Amino acid sequence: MHEIVIAERIVKEAKKFGDINEVSIVLGELCNITKDELQGAIQTIVNWKIDILVEESKIECSCDYSGKANIIDKGHGYCIFNCPNCHKKPSVIKGGDIRIIGVK
Repeated sequence: MHEIVIAERIVKEAKKFGDINEVSIVLGELCNITKDELQGAIQTIVNWKIDILVEESKIECSCDYSGKANIIDKGHGYCIFNCPNCHKKPSVIKGGDIRIIGVK
């Protein structure tokens, strides 16, 4: 049910721009929600056109690795990832958040 909470927050933020019928969103691949879950949750609240772009991750690790995260498992409400080089927990540089990038 966390996807409904996320969708409600997106709808609330988008409505600040006035009367809209389309929203564009960037969804980081390390988020604990899938593109389909997010789109479905938003569509239960509003009848907008929804464009979701999945953003590839970028991480930095203490082993000096910088690049895409190794996603071990991802499901409803979780995303488990590590550094593909040393398998430790890295810092997320991008691909870990959800952003509204456009409304019409």
